[in-house]
Amino acid sequence: MNTLSQKTERLHALDSLRAIMMMLGIVLHSVLTYIGGEPYAAWRIRDPNNFNTGLEWISSIIHVFRMPIFMIVAGFFASLLFYERGAQWMLKNRMSRITYPFLVFVVILFVPVVGGMNFTDNVFNSNPNALSDALSPFKTWIGIIPDRTMHLWFLYYLIMFSLASFALGLIFKKLPKLSGLIHSSFHTIFNNILLRLVVFTLLTVGMLLLMNRNWADTSTSLVPDLNTFYLLLLFLHVWLGLV
Repeated sequence: MNTLSQKTERLHALDSLRAIMMMLGIVLHSVLTYIGGEPYAAWRIRDPNNFNTGLEWISSIIHVFRMPIFMIVAGFFASLLFYERGAQWMLKNRMSRITYPFLVFVVILFVPVVGGMNFTDNVFNSNPNALSDALSPFKTWIGIIPDRTMHLWFLYYLIMFSLASFALGLIFKKLPKLSGLIHSSFHTIFNNILLRLVVFTLLTVGMLLLMNRNWADTSTSLVPDLNTFYLLLLFLHVWLGLV
């Protein structure tokens, strides 16, 4: 396990990349309501009167690369912390930057987001009591306790990824030969463009075949979806073997 000799300067290009992916998220979530088809757990709103199935291409194309890029960038910055400051500092930083905001905003946003979706769904279905029915689940204190992660699902998974990375870091620290082998293997792969393309394509396709899915579903459940966890963890951990 290598340690970087000096602190890396802020990489503004990667900050810009994250900002672009966030803006694409606005496009993605805007078209989801108007692609037709049946609602699903992560996005229940479907306009039955105004939709264009062609918009699904926009949704699908953005969805294919957006979250993997987020995870790759997150893995890159986590690995810098891991090798510059150590595993414990990386975990402490990730917990303060991810866990605390998640715990606060999953509570604050639960009623507005779920209530807003309920209201819109009722309006699309011409429910004359759209507002009262949308707010009815929140009349008791139990109803305002979050039972899903909503749009903060990626923070939920990043918390788990940080814990997994910390555990792997401790394991590899006890196994320097294995750590060195992984490190050298990653450098060999990344230094060869063709090898890099083939290896990571096969890894991704292989995992999707084992899952029997076209892609990892967005999971807003408090119970982690293992398929989503394993696939996104692959992209995040690319850098831990390379730096």
